[in-house]
Amino acid sequence: NKENVFYSVQDAKVCCGPTNIIFRDGDSYSYFQNITDMYHYSRITGKIADKVRGNVIEKAFLLPRIGQNNYYHSIVDRMPALWAYNLMGLNCQIISSYKLNAIEKTLASRIGIICEQIIYDENAEYLSKIGIVPETSSFRISYYEACSKLYNESDPDYEKIYISRTQSDSRPLINESILEEILENNGYKILHMELLSIEEQIKAVSSCKVIIAPHGAGLTNMVFAKRGCRIVELIPNKYMVPLFRQLAIDCGHYYSPLIGYVKEDVKPGGEEKNFLWEISIDKIKNIIKYL
Repeated sequence: NKENVFYSVQDAKVCCGPTNIIFRDGDSYSYFQNITDMYHYSRITGKIADKVRGNVIEKAFLLPRIGQNNYYHSIVDRMPALWAYNLMGLNCQIISSYKLNAIEKTLASRIGIICEQIIYDENAEYLSKIGIVPETSSFRISYYEACSKLYNESDPDYEKIYISRTQSDSRPLINESILEEILENNGYKILHMELLSIEEQIKAVSSCKVIIAPHGAGLTNMVFAKRGCRIVELIPNKYMVPLFRQLAIDCGHYYSPLIGYVKEDVKPGGEEKNFLWEISIDKIKNIIKYL
């Protein structure tokens, strides 16, 4: 049954490999999500592991594995679930169906979660007689607001930044070096987020009034900017994914897309995301006059 912003489930089994949370639903068992490993394991084999070989706990807060193990999903899907635990004043055991990565552990400690107390064992199964599973989307906006307050000192050198993708092989921007030179000459700091620690990323973005960036995980860092930041997303015309538009709205930022164009010379491999594209330098020059 869904109650407010949580799912309260009975006899919830948490598996770390294959990963999923299943629970008793009347005389049968249901999956919490149908996009995880356990679902596909059962779909292929025709088997469902409804008998637990492991520890039994009376009541636990359960962390589902949502999304892929990347920076965007860590911030948008996984951390709001942990935020829900503290926000609602819970004190029961936390069981995770996935192993928290280093960034997730750092952010969790920032919001008061003691990661060492989270149960995770890839070789074990757990049964929670009563399982509390957060409805992650209900806690995102509140979590983003908390993120924007993690670092309060302002640094005028970082009021305008460009998040570079020159370190990435995916979706290379042909004229990015020219773009970066123009932006740098107009007072923008060029940042390579993958070369910074999570603490350095938080500190850099917390002072931002303008963020320009190609579509990519680095743009997720807008959650650490104060409300009302201006976001300009450079996005290729053949990969119009609205993820960061919604994220900007949820964070209370002003969002503008600038469309770039995929070239004919697609990179070898034929993958959907594996292409060369470029952005109009003239349009960039015109836009930054008003930012």
